[in-house]
Amino acid sequence: LPGLFGSFSTPYPIKYFGMGLPAWNHEWAAGKEAMSALHFASAWILMALVALHVAAAVWHLVRRDGIAQRMLWSRKEHAA
Repeated sequence: LPGLFGSFSTPYPIKYFGMGLPAWNHEWAAGKEAMSALHFASAWILMALVALHVAAAVWHLVRRDGIAQRMLWSRKEHAA
């Protein structure tokens, strides 16, 4: 959403899958900068959370504590 709201703060038309969205078409440099910073920060936070999630899954695979086995489909459980 910050990317969308940042785009609303520019004079350029916004297209979503080829359809034009309603334009607010007034240039607001401070709003654009704020939304760009929020968009940048939220993208890095999302990437960090995904990396942390993958690292935790690998950690459970290495420890062989049964957590990873519960996350994966097992033939034994679904054989019946």
